[in-house]
Amino acid sequence: MVTKEAHLPYDRPLLSKKLNANADSIKLRSLEYLKDHDIEFISGAEATLLDSSKKTVTLSNGTVLNYDNVLIATGGKPRTLNLPGSDLENIFLLRSPDDANKIASSVPEKKVWSLHQTLLAKAASVTCVGRSSTPFANVLGEKIGSMLKKVHESKGVKFITDAGVNGFKGENGKLTAVCFDNGTEIPAEICIQGVGVIPSTDFLKTSGVPLSARGDVVVDKYMKACDGVFAAGDIAHFPLKMWNWDKISHKHGLTAARNMLGRNEEINTIPFFWTSQYGKSIRYCGHAHAFDDVIIDGDVDEQKFTAYFVKGDKVLAVGSMGPGNAVAKAANDMFEGKMRSASEIRASL
Repeated sequence: MVTKEAHLPYDRPLLSKKLNANADSIKLRSLEYLKDHDIEFISGAEATLLDSSKKTVTLSNGTVLNYDNVLIATGGKPRTLNLPGSDLENIFLLRSPDDANKIASSVPEKKVWSLHQTLLAKAASVTCVGRSSTPFANVLGEKIGSMLKKVHESKGVKFITDAGVNGFKGENGKLTAVCFDNGTEIPAEICIQGVGVIPSTDFLKTSGVPLSARGDVVVDKYMKACDGVFAAGDIAHFPLKMWNWDKISHKHGLTAARNMLGRNEEINTIPFFWTSQYGKSIRYCGHAHAFDDVIIDGDVDEQKFTAYFVKGDKVLAVGSMGPGNAVAKAANDMFEGKMRSASEIRASL
C-alpha cells in the first residue's frame, strides 16, 4: 500500500465534521493490523509512472515496484480557484487532517467564506457562494434545495447566489475580501474553497491504462481496466448494473479486490449516501445525473418526506428526510429490479 501522505489511511469524510481531529484519531486501521496481515505500507511517496506492459510502478522516491495486479485508488485532487489574489494567506483547501487543523486554528471569531456548519460555533459569520440560484438543486431539486437553504439561513449562514468568484483582495499578504463577477465583494478573513475535484491520474497518461476524457480510469464490470490493472474509488468510471451497465463513478474497492484475487465477480450494488444537516439526516440511493421531475411524498418544509427523482416514467433515485426506512427499502427494490414506476408512485399518493 503506497500513499503520498504521511498518515495511515483515515476516514476522509470526517474531516469536514471534525476539523480538530488528528489523523491517528480517525485512522481506519492501525499499523499493527497492516503488519499482521502482511501489508507493506509505504508513506510519503506517490506513483509517478505506471507501465502496464512491464507491470511496474515507479514512485517519487525512485523505488520501482513490480506487480501481478495493481489497484489504483488515487481519488480526486481538489480544484483551486486560480484567480488574482489566490496566493493570499488564509485561503484553504480541505483535503487532509493538516488542512482541517489549519482551518480550525484560524477560524475563531473571523468572517468565513464557506458552507461548513462545523464552523458556525467558532466563526463570526459564514457565507456560502454559488453559481446556482438554489443550493443542492442539481442533486435534490429546487423544493428540497430551497428548504435546506432556509435551514442554513436560520442558523446564521448567509448566501450569495447566481454569482461566481473572480478574485481576492488582501492587505499585508492576508485575505480581506472575496470579489464576485457581479461587481460585489464581501469582507472575508478565511476562505475555504470547495469547487469540486479532478481525477488524480496524471501519472497514467502514458501508461496504456484506458482513461476517459475527464481523466477517470475506465473499468469493466469487474473493476478491471486492463491486464493486471484495477481501479476503485472516485477515479473509477465503472458500469452500474441497475442501469443496464451505463457508466458512473462510485467506490467499490471490495469488488476490485476480489477480482484481483481471481473471484471473477461482477459489480452489482446500489449507490447510497447520506449527509447530516444540523442533526437531521438526508438519505439517498440510486443515481440521477439528470431528472425531469421530483415526486414528493410527505412535507418538505416539515423535513418529513420521501422524494423520487424520475426521468420519463423511471425512478432513478430516492431520497428521504425524517423517520422511516424508505430509502433502504427503495435500494432493495432497485437491487431486485422491483422499483415502482413514476406513474405508479403518483397514483398511490
